[in-house]
Amino acid sequence: MRTYLLILVIIMSQLLLAQKPNVIVIVADDLGNADVGYHQQSKDIPTPNIDELAESGVYFSCGYVTAPVCGPSRAGLLTGNYQQSFGFDDNPGPFRAHSDVLAGIPPDIKIIPEYLKPQGYQTACIGKWHVGHESDEYFPVNRGFDYFYGFLGGAASYYPGNNETRTLFENTHPVKSESRYLTDAFGDKACDYIADAGAQPFFMYLAFNAVHGPLQETPSEYQELFKHIKNKKRRTLCAMQYAMDSNIGKVLNILEEKGIRDNTLIFFVSDNGGKVKGNYSYNMPYRGEKGTLYEGGIRLPFCISWPSKVKGGGEYSEPVSTLDILPTILEATTGNSIKTSAGKDLLPYINGKQKGPVHDVLYWRINHRWAIRNTEWKLVNNEVQGTPKLYKIANDRSESLNLYDEYPEVVKELREKYQRWSEKMGPKLWGWSPSVGKYVHHPAEDFEGINTEQFVSQRNGVKLAFVGNPLKNGFNKSDNVLKIKPCTSGSTDLSFSMKTTVFQRHKRYFSFKVKTVDQCLPVIEIKGKKGEVTKLQAIKAYEADDQWKILNFDCQSFKGAVSQISFTFQSSGENFTEPVFLDDIQFSSKPK
Repeated sequence: MRTYLLILVIIMSQLLLAQKPNVIVIVADDLGNADVGYHQQSKDIPTPNIDELAESGVYFSCGYVTAPVCGPSRAGLLTGNYQQSFGFDDNPGPFRAHSDVLAGIPPDIKIIPEYLKPQGYQTACIGKWHVGHESDEYFPVNRGFDYFYGFLGGAASYYPGNNETRTLFENTHPVKSESRYLTDAFGDKACDYIADAGAQPFFMYLAFNAVHGPLQETPSEYQELFKHIKNKKRRTLCAMQYAMDSNIGKVLNILEEKGIRDNTLIFFVSDNGGKVKGNYSYNMPYRGEKGTLYEGGIRLPFCISWPSKVKGGGEYSEPVSTLDILPTILEATTGNSIKTSAGKDLLPYINGKQKGPVHDVLYWRINHRWAIRNTEWKLVNNEVQGTPKLYKIANDRSESLNLYDEYPEVVKELREKYQRWSEKMGPKLWGWSPSVGKYVHHPAEDFEGINTEQFVSQRNGVKLAFVGNPLKNGFNKSDNVLKIKPCTSGSTDLSFSMKTTVFQRHKRYFSFKVKTVDQCLPVIEIKGKKGEVTKLQAIKAYEADDQWKILNFDCQSFKGAVSQISFTFQSSGENFTEPVFLDDIQFSSKPK
């Protein structure tokens, strides 16, 4: 009898899981409002698959993101809360409020997959991350995702090739090689995951890096439709966008083939507006662009499709936010609301069961810029200095008529509401503005974690590997180190480079531990963002034991921002016979 009851429980559990919807959140990158067909603002780019999502469900003609740049926008979407509440005002940058600050969504702030996994969902993150990776616990597979294929930072080449920059990851490991155009690779990976998903419901966060720069030519099959466009950069952008739409089409096709399209809840949104003279994506009819808090930076293509539950062909014109995605997903998958979210479940509003606006007020804050809007008015302060602007946004979506002087009482009410909200959110903790704080984060690498993507071989004859410490002793207790080895015999020098960030005056000393058998002279080469180069030899060597030593370099002679540090070990003999081991790279205010 117990056996029969156990079998019945298992069957019932599987039936309940099978009834739960699959969920896909598709995020475009720097896609402007005009560049989707269903908005009918531009005829440059056919987007039949994105249009199908809008037509099969509901599109939000007043859909907002929480920031005009990538990282914080994604943080708001994934958490369902204003990202300013945990210091994520700006993209992860070098400036920090405190020395112990790590940029990213804190591990104690739950994101969508961390809610869904306990409900029996399998989870995948494919594409761009950009919400923190300075510690292992921030990595996607440690944030509720079973599977990750993508890159960690803000941008990547669309042609990874042999991935020598170690930008592209699968789970915790750099991908050895990716021959496909990256948009195609992400589309293929998404389709493979869906095909192999089985009966268990899945959640997929599909975050394309299209159409973010760099503007790179697409494969030829995406270019044919755009030969008539004279501006080369705009022509390239159009093909990039068309490639993304085609890959969204592949995802819709595999859902249809598996017979699960009707019970798959899909959101599509862009993370922020287009950079008009950067990636040539357009934001009509809105004013502004990426980085601004005018509508062109934050009011984007945004739609929902769930054929079995949401009637198609609808438009919802009240203001909504990507904050609403998480509570909508949780209500749809578990039947439970989430009281800690700043967002709301959108389903009763779009299905007509709930009347009135979803949000009475929405807020934005990034560095010196801020904005607030209610159902009728928007007050926006987008300049470093000057007076905010007031628009009757309900009927002036292009923000063409500033009514600041005519309605002082509205200005006062909105400004006071914004101030109360901003104080409640707390301070920003990191970013690209020195106003965050005096501390500048410098990359330090002890090779103990999974995030070791910043090292690249500078010459074809060098092989880099992250290996166990060959001499673990009292001086160097690290488990893992970087191994530098010539690919062929006869090498007289070993060279490789490290991506880095801004120097700070009181942290102008650079050091690392090195273990060598062959006699060699280590040299570092600092390269600035404008191409300037300075070569330095060690000023001090601390002989820790017969093999490990610490080398110190004085970098005070280099005055500018630094984009890369290169390492060269020049053999004092004829060639290298043994590998070199490197560990504990760091910046400091005085020699180690």
